[in-house]
Amino acid sequence: MEPIIITIDGGAATGTSSLAGALSEHLGIPYMNTGELYRGVAFLARQEGLDIDSEGEMEGIAERIHFDFFDGKVIALNGKPVSEKDLRSVGDIVTRVSHHSGVRKHIRGWQLRFGETSHCVLEGRDLGTSVFPNAAFKIFLTCDDTERARRRSNHEGRIVTIQELVKRDREDAERDHSPMICPDDAHCFDTTSPSTPELVSMVEQLLMETGIWARLN
Repeated sequence: MEPIIITIDGGAATGTSSLAGALSEHLGIPYMNTGELYRGVAFLARQEGLDIDSEGEMEGIAERIHFDFFDGKVIALNGKPVSEKDLRSVGDIVTRVSHHSGVRKHIRGWQLRFGETSHCVLEGRDLGTSVFPNAAFKIFLTCDDTERARRRSNHEGRIVTIQELVKRDREDAERDHSPMICPDDAHCFDTTSPSTPELVSMVEQLLMETGIWARLN
């Protein structure tokens, strides 16, 4: 049976990671936080003192990088342990790194290989449009900007402004390669008010209605 792929896309702090993790656990299938792949490239670039605006240098890292995963998250880069804090530390440059088409080409390969192995959930920005346009079930999340800023501030332990988030969304949506766009066939959810368990219940109901639930079990 061909693996069933569930994609979850959305802007910063809309809850893509929370929903992906919860849905993965509830369905008993693996998931991937694809944003950590780009953060991994950015982290190595900073460590090595490379020019993050150089397409060639960034593609060089993306071409040779190796990721180890556990429970949907990156735990090692090229065999060396890396923490979530390490990956979060490059938030100021990851967007610029991810804009390089060469970087996206190699990271896309990791995503595609992950999707070939079994039923899975992947969350990111361009999965339902550029990486898995034929995914069985696509989700796109939105959220009130004030709530997004509150969530990200709590998560990062600093004041994150609405302007920062809007700027990040605009850069993701306007990049030349694989921009963040809501897929035409996506199921859209506003995550401002519903809790993660409530969102999981809504998604599961749709999975049942579309017949995908039966194929997963």
